[in-house]
Amino acid sequence: MRPASCRARRVSVVTTCPGIDVCRARNAARAAEEQFAFDGYERLEAEMRREFGDIGWWLDASDHTADETAEELVAQLASRTTAMLPGWNAWLRRLHSD
Repeated sequence: MRPASCRARRVSVVTTCPGIDVCRARNAARAAEEQFAFDGYERLEAEMRREFGDIGWWLDASDHTADETAEELVAQLASRTTAMLPGWNAWLRRLHSD
């Protein structure tokens, strides 16, 4: 028998999507050493919506703090998502192996 840490676990997909303008504003508000140089917001959002669009729960976190986002995830995860079938992420594994 496998140890508990190696057993299959329920997987739920949640994408937090505060929107491009909020992402830019949050990055600009960080201390300089915590900011990251990134100018691909539009492409990233388009690709995420194409690849993850019909999977899981898309949580609009635009008016949430990190703590509020975590609280909403914990409170609603079971009712907003379904367990994913084994192999659901095969396309993601292929994407990262290229």
